[in-house]
Formats: sequence, structure tokens, C-alpha cells
Amino acid sequence: MAYLALYRAWRPQRFADVVGQEHVRRTLQNALSEGRLAHAYLFSGPRGTGKTSLAKILAKAVNCERGPAPEPCNECDTCRQISEGRQLDVVEIDAASHRGVDEIRELRDKVKYAPTAVRYKVYIIDEVHMLTTEAFNALLKTLEEPPPHVLFILATTEPHKIPVTILSRCQRFDFARLSTRQIVERLQQIAASQGVEAVPEALQTIAHLADGGMRDALSLLDQVISFADGKVTEEEVLLVSGGIPRQDVVRFWQALSADGPQRLFELAQQWFEQGKEPAKVLEWLLDYGRWILLAKVSPELEEVQERLAYDPHLAELAETLPMDRTVAQMDLLRTAVQEMKWVEQPRIFLELTLLKMWRVAQQDAEATQADSAAQRVPPSEGDSPLAQLVQEVRQLRERVRQLESRLGDGSSMSGHSPVRVSSGGAVATGRKVGDSPNGALQRLLQESTPEWTRRVQERWEQVLRQVKQKRVFVHAWLVDGEVAAASREAVLLVFKTPIHRETTEKPANRQLIEAVMREVLGEPATFLTVMQAEWEQLQREGMDSAATKADNETAGQSPKPEDDPVVRKALEWFGDLVEIKRNRG
Repeated sequence: MAYLALYRAWRPQRFADVVGQEHVRRTLQNALSEGRLAHAYLFSGPRGTGKTSLAKILAKAVNCERGPAPEPCNECDTCRQISEGRQLDVVEIDAASHRGVDEIRELRDKVKYAPTAVRYKVYIIDEVHMLTTEAFNALLKTLEEPPPHVLFILATTEPHKIPVTILSRCQRFDFARLSTRQIVERLQQIAASQGVEAVPEALQTIAHLADGGMRDALSLLDQVISFADGKVTEEEVLLVSGGIPRQDVVRFWQALSADGPQRLFELAQQWFEQGKEPAKVLEWLLDYGRWILLAKVSPELEEVQERLAYDPHLAELAETLPMDRTVAQMDLLRTAVQEMKWVEQPRIFLELTLLKMWRVAQQDAEATQADSAAQRVPPSEGDSPLAQLVQEVRQLRERVRQLESRLGDGSSMSGHSPVRVSSGGAVATGRKVGDSPNGALQRLLQESTPEWTRRVQERWEQVLRQVKQKRVFVHAWLVDGEVAAASREAVLLVFKTPIHRETTEKPANRQLIEAVMREVLGEPATFLTVMQAEWEQLQREGMDSAATKADNETAGQSPKPEDDPVVRKALEWFGDLVEIKRNRG
């Protein structure tokens, strides 16, 4: 007898044999038990997840001589004929090669005739999304009101290409990708039945390469068994599949922190000599980077624990590699994987990508060193510009209270108009301003104008783009800051999260950002930062002072409140966010 491929020999013959897809199996079995079988089903999902297998099992269950039953017996003539593809009333159609309207019209004509030896005529249309628009239209009426002896089962990997008129006439089941554990358990069972020893690392690698598809996993296992000498190892799986050995990938991530890129180019040369495809190299490096991030962020995940059990280097890399650096490097890899399919010189493109990743690591190391050096200088107490500004607001409020006491009961008059603050464009400054001199924050607020602010806001996207071209991970932190105000000397940025602000303030990062600002804006060429909550506090205190002063002046029939230094300063700080109204009553 001719050899039968593993994925064919181990095709599920009963609902209980299907790996995963519990929601599909349970629904279909309940429908069979309760006599609630629909006339049309749509099975959608990735390749190799059991769509066609379940369609054939359903065809056997409805036509079994001992049924209809929740499980086919696989012993009667009908079940055996369907399993072997000999039952003429169970028709499997490949829509990729029979996609025209003529084929569907022929099917529509045959549907009218009753089955010869079974209860139901079952039409399994695989890759149904490949049908033409005219073919779908020809199928529409038959699918909506088929004869009582007909069952349609449509299968597709791309349900979004199917017309909604077809979708609405079917019960739809979405098949999920199988988990690594489900695939590994099945592979262990099959390898044992074949008398082959397979190490867990090899089966894990096969399951990873299968990407959730059992058929792909069985095909690769079949190929590796033929290649191996009675024992399936991870090295043999990688040789057959063209993958990168795990130790090489670990060396690569370790080499990114080295003083020079020589080791990276040595690894690249080694991979090219082994015939590895540049695109596959990038995919393997990206995948291992994902494991590093998972081990760093969620080490308690079950899949991470299983990986750590046979990959001790993963925990070491997750502990030593900085988060922002790894994220930036993975972003480079992700972009390179997408662009690799379009390049004409993949080797050069791969080498340039590796060099860029090394530069990201070096720039991050330089920034960390510069930041450590800056932190060695102890900050002086009370030198925060924000603290000074809050103190000045308090002094202004004290002056207002003194004026109130001189005006007698003027402050208790009713009918004064409150200060109105708009909801947009809040100005922002910061607790710390890097190496900016004391008082820079106050000067910036005094000198800020709407014209300068708009000028900087219009060009800020260009600043972000150029920062991203120079250092991707610096852009990732800076993008959280929004331009709130600007003068000829500086720009105010408001940040929503502390980590983005603190990383932006690192000396090396600040130096890069200010260099780009000089190039794009000319002036201003420096920036100050603040958290949103801090500025809102300052805003409230400043505008309350301005409002109180304006009301007191109005009550006393004194000159315009705008002429008072207190109100004028609030107006300078907050621009058109403050409106002063006189009491008309």
C-alpha cells in the first residue's frame, strides 16, 4: 500500500478527534441531537484548523446509517464511503478552480434531484471566497431556499471577501488558531505512534512554525521524521525549515550591547553561508524579541513559563535588556520585515537593519551614561521653576487680599462675572527643566505669545519626524508631549505620563531634540516640560487671582483692571484663556 502523509492518515474522523474548536463541535453536536440542523454553514478561519475535516464529519453524522447522531459510527457503508471520498451524494468542490457562473449553474440544476443512497446531499465548497460575483449571484437563491434534502457547507480563509448576502444566509463559525500546547500534545501522540523519539524543544519549534495550523505542523513533522535518524531534534527541525538556531539568535541579541557591530556582521555572514533567507532571519529575530518582551512584562504567562523551561538565556536577556531600547529595536525589525519583500538587495538591507539596531543600543547606552552623570550633581532644594511660580502666584493672591481689606466690603458684592477658561490649549511647564536656568519658566510665560505658539505648533510634526529619523526610541517618548506655549527662547511641552517626560529630559535625548529644533525652527531652540496635573493646578491659582482682582477693581469703580500689574500678568500667562467682565448691575 502506498504511503499516506501524516496529515491525511491522522485526519479527524469523529468530532472527538478534532483538536480545539470546542465551540464549533459543541454547537454542531447539539444541533444534531435536537434536530436543529441549518441548511447552510460557513466555516471560516486560518488554514489547517479543521474546517474541511469538520465538514466531512458533519456530512457523515447527518447521513450515518445509525443516525443522525452526535458522532458518526465510521463503521457503516455510508460513513466509510464518505471518509474515502466515494459517496457521490457528498460533493466537495474546489471554488478556486470551479469559480465561474457556469459551474454554479450546473450545481444549481443538480441540487433539485434527491440523493440516491443517503438522507442529505451535502455540498462542501472549499475556498468559497474565490467564486466570481456572477457565481455568487447564481448561488444566492438556491442557498436561501434549498430543497429539504440539501446541506451546504462553505469553507474559507477570507470571509471578508464573501458578499454579505451570502453571509446572512449561513450559520457562521469562526475557527481559531490552535495553541502551541494543543499542537505539541497532538505531535507527541503521533510521534509515539510512529515509533519516533521527539525532544520537546523540537516539537515546540514545529508548533511555532505551524502558526496555529495542525496540517502545517503534521507536514513538517512528516518531513523531519524522514530527515532524522530515529530521533527528532530542534537542530534537525531548523535545518529542514530554514530557521535560525536559538543559540545564534541569543548571540545576536547579546551582541547588540557590544562595543562594535563586528559580531553582528559575523553572524550575518554565517547565516548567508548556511543559505538562510534574509527575510526568515528578520522574522526569527523579531520573534525572539517578542519572547524577550513577554518575559520582561508578563513572566507569569503559561507560554512564557514553558519557554523558560528549555531556554535559560531568555530570562537573562529579559533582565538585562532595557525596555525602551528593545521596543525601538523591535520596531526597526517589524518595519524591515514589511519592507524586505520589496527590496532588490536583501543582504545589504539586512546588514543595514542590523547596524541600525546596534546604533539604537549605543545611543541608548550613551543617553543612560549621560543621565547618570547628570544625576550625580545633587539638585538644590526649592529650585523648581514650578515651585517658584506657584509661590509667586500665592504672593499675588496675598496682595489681592490686602487690597480687599482696604476696600472694605467691596469683595462681598454680588453679581461679579467669573473668569471663563476654555477647554482647549492648556499651557504646560514642568517641575524640572534639565539644565535651564532658574526663572526660565517665568520668563517663558511672560514672553509667550499666541503667534509664536502657533508657529511652533505648525512645525512640530516636522520636528517629530526628524527626531524619529535620528533616534526612533527618542521619538517614542517625545511624541507624548504637546506644544502648549512658545516664546522666542523656549517651548513648553505638557506630558501625560511621567516616564515619557523623564526619558525626554535625559541630557542626551534633550541634546538631540534641541539640535533638531534649531534645524527646523531656528528659534526657539530649547524646551521646558511639565505634567498636565501640575499645570492645571498653576492655571487655576493664576486665573483665580486674576478674577478676584478684576472683580475688586470693578466694585471700586477704579481704572480698568487690565491696567493693574496683577491682572496684566495673569493675562500674559494665560493669553486668551482669561476674559474679564465688569459688573453691570
